[in-house]
Amino acid sequence: MRFFWTACLVMLVAAGAARAEPPPVEAYAALPFQQMRLSPDGSKIAAIIAVGGRERLAVFPIHPLGKPISRGTAELEPNWFVWKSNDTLIASMRFSTRERGVSVEHRRLLSISSDFEVQKNLVTSQLFSQRYQDKVISLLPGDPDNILVEINDYETAAKGRYPAVYRIKADASQVSKVVRETDYVESWLAEPHGLVRLGHRILQSDGQFIVRDHEDDPWRTIFHDDLITGTRTEPIAFSATDPKILYVSSERDTGRSAIWEMNTDTGAFIGVKAADDHDPVSPIKRYEQLVGYHVGLEEGINGYFDAGWQADYVKLGRALPGRKIQIIDRTDDGTRLLVQSEKGAEPSEYWVLDRSSTPAELKRVAGDYERIDPAQVAPGSYKSFVARDGRSIPVLVTLPIGYSAGPIPFVVLPHGGPSARDLHNFNYLAQFLASRGYGVLQPQFRGSTGYGAEFERAGYGQWGLKMQDDVTDATHWAIDQKMADAQHICILGAHPGYGGYSALMGAINEPSLYRCSIAVAPFTDLPRLVAGYRNRAFHDLWIPRLGADRDLLGDTSPVNHADQIQGPVLLIHGGRDIYVPINFSEDMESALKSAHKSVKLDYHEEQDDLFLRESDRAQMLKTVEAFLATNLGPGFQVGAVSPSSGR
Repeated sequence: MRFFWTACLVMLVAAGAARAEPPPVEAYAALPFQQMRLSPDGSKIAAIIAVGGRERLAVFPIHPLGKPISRGTAELEPNWFVWKSNDTLIASMRFSTRERGVSVEHRRLLSISSDFEVQKNLVTSQLFSQRYQDKVISLLPGDPDNILVEINDYETAAKGRYPAVYRIKADASQVSKVVRETDYVESWLAEPHGLVRLGHRILQSDGQFIVRDHEDDPWRTIFHDDLITGTRTEPIAFSATDPKILYVSSERDTGRSAIWEMNTDTGAFIGVKAADDHDPVSPIKRYEQLVGYHVGLEEGINGYFDAGWQADYVKLGRALPGRKIQIIDRTDDGTRLLVQSEKGAEPSEYWVLDRSSTPAELKRVAGDYERIDPAQVAPGSYKSFVARDGRSIPVLVTLPIGYSAGPIPFVVLPHGGPSARDLHNFNYLAQFLASRGYGVLQPQFRGSTGYGAEFERAGYGQWGLKMQDDVTDATHWAIDQKMADAQHICILGAHPGYGGYSALMGAINEPSLYRCSIAVAPFTDLPRLVAGYRNRAFHDLWIPRLGADRDLLGDTSPVNHADQIQGPVLLIHGGRDIYVPINFSEDMESALKSAHKSVKLDYHEEQDDLFLRESDRAQMLKTVEAFLATNLGPGFQVGAVSPSSGR
């Protein structure tokens, strides 16, 4: 990954080449920028970047544009950060330990000077939770010295089960409790001036908003919502101008998320702040305040409530035509803006609009996956088909460059979650597979997010059942469309947990449909998974999504059906995976070997669940490439003539 100091692009692919070599594995294994942010005065940018193949927090000046300064250790890696002031960052840093054979993540909250000369741990008491200490609920913009942090305190009667709120000095010199822990309150929300005014209480499936107007007022309940079957109403932020207004995201009335205004006296919905007739609307927040909204899953538009932000958004759209624009940060006087832009599946670019000079200058300062030219990015598009029960299911299809028609080898890529979705942006795995000549099919099966409450709830209790049927039906649809070669299809679940689970269930339910299967950190034993959830807070919300019928869970567990798999299986698992214990993969490997099936478990002790080291990501891609070459055969020759195009 490298920075570009001008807006000029160097074209690396010769024009007119009949067939170019695809980028190397390492180009796709590069770690992209994360959470690029502009300092309040616009003089510096901070970002999480790759240094030596690992994520590091870095800062670099803008005027003139300079090289990044970064610091890091082998133990601590950045999780997120924000600017507290022009010279101070508040950062969440993570590390993992092994506890009873399972990798456990810990997070620490640090105050870091922008030159990295001063780094202080802000939470030091041994009475606080030793795992998660990084939930900042307010940076207190009017207070240069303090922040508000949610922390679970083990000195209380609740023994850390619910969080309290503490005011912590940014120099780590003082910690004081401002809101005590309250039974069943899982999160708190502060108004712009720092008063904690709302608690989100979860009592079994009853979600409640408790509020107060002043520090000494008692808490009162103003809103109830069934968290399983209700309107999915979530607090966003308090109004900066009217203390009686709370902004919330809710799917009430239409089943699509919209931004509403709620009266804090009564809990009544008093008006729509932003909504759309066809697509969901999601909030855009900056420093705990609602500044705008996004319409649609991805290719939609942004809107900003501040006239200056909105005017700049329109101007940037004209300056960067054909690209999706998002304003990441804007100085109060509008002198400098940090902007992210995307075009289809191409990697993100980052720009700075600088009005401090005349004329104003729009400079490209960085981009993701710089070793991959935009001309080497495979096109992707959303389609839809009708599943066996009549439900419309979206799919994202990515085809190799040069393909126009005719069946080719395909990889089916079910996403993880399952409460998640695939976006039409740069997906390093999908693009890598397409660069090797494979079509990529990403089914947005029922249970996926972004398509309304009813669509997501249709997946509850359907692990291995209707959700898996959607993946199967999507595969048959690709065959019927003459895109996928029916004899050369592999299913790959690359996201830990559900993605790997779906890949194995595909091989079990449809052994003749998939020539091979690859599962990254799969859940393989659902009764064990549910038993683990029962020991967690708010398990009442999660268990209905999987189902509680132990016999049915056993029937839809891959580990119990290894004998039904016909093709070879590749299991990939890392020792630092904090979500799926290695024994899920080990048990599956043992079951497959007992059934005399072809299986390989590729295990790496230091690999995490998201492949956040470039060496781990490259090794995974090479392993997948070799497995597909052996078991699926060569892909379509990228840049060649399609099999039935007649040219």
